[in-house]
Order: sequence, then C-alpha cells, then structure tokens
Amino acid sequence: MDQGAHSLEALKEIPLPDPVPYIPQTVGWLLIGALALGAIGYGLWRVVRYRAANRYRLAALKELAEIESRIDNADERHRALTAIPALLKRTAMAAAGRQTAAALSDRAWWEFLDRTYASGGFSNGPGRLLTLFSYAEPSKLAVVPESEIRDVIVLVRRWIKEHHAHL
Repeated sequence: MDQGAHSLEALKEIPLPDPVPYIPQTVGWLLIGALALGAIGYGLWRVVRYRAANRYRLAALKELAEIESRIDNADERHRALTAIPALLKRTAMAAAGRQTAAALSDRAWWEFLDRTYASGGFSNGPGRLLTLFSYAEPSKLAVVPESEIRDVIVLVRRWIKEHHAHL
C-alpha cells in the first residue's frame, strides 16, 4: 500500500488555461463588432423614422374608427358622414403637403386619390359619394344605403393604410 500512496503523491496538478478575455484580441473581431453595432443602430434609426413619418396614418385610422361608431346613431349620422371627407383631406395634406392637396376638388381630388392609391375606387367607385357626404343635407344622407356607406368607409380606411406617402 505504501507504494500506491506514494504514486498518488507524485502526481502533479494539471495547470488550467488562462481565462478567456472578454475583449477580442484581433482587430478583425473588433471591426465585426463595430459593424454589427452600427447595423443595429441604423436599423433602430430607420424604425423610429418610419414610425414618425406614419404617425398621421395611425391618428387618421383612430379618428375613422370613432366616426364609424357614430354612423349607426341617427342623431350623429349626418355629422359623422360629413367628417369623412374632411378627415380624408387632412390626411392627404399630411402626406402630400398643403400646397398639393388643399386646393383639389371634384374630379381633380378623385384623380389625386386614385393616383396615390394603387386600387383606385374614387373616380369610378364608392369614393364618388364623398362629394355627397360633404355637401348634402341630412335628409339626402338618410337615404344612402348602409352598404354604400360601408363601402366608402372600407375604401377610405384602405387609402389611409396604403396610399403612397411619397407623391
């Protein structure tokens, strides 16, 4: 037994390697890290810019939802329907600028809306009711079928979501 105990004492501790440093020791990894941080920063900047540029769309969609909830109320129907063209005009001015959109009316206005929205529907479709919504008396708006009003609201909602911001 003496010999076994003696052989264990002769064993030496295995040296551990040096700890791995947290900072890379080569320039290449530092460059890759800097590029990765730069790409992440650029991506965040683009997201912030995109959201800021489209904030008006979110506000317009929220207002359209509020208008839509008032249409079913007979007392609010006329006021709600007349608010739709005004909302559309304000949204167009936010996207294209006051000089471009504010002076447009009738056919020029419909063509502008069709030009900025790939699916169209304003010159030859439910969007033509917007003129009626703007100027008609409550008695004339009361006879507009509910389905046509819903078609206009769907068209306006899609235009707000999908129109070209760069006109």
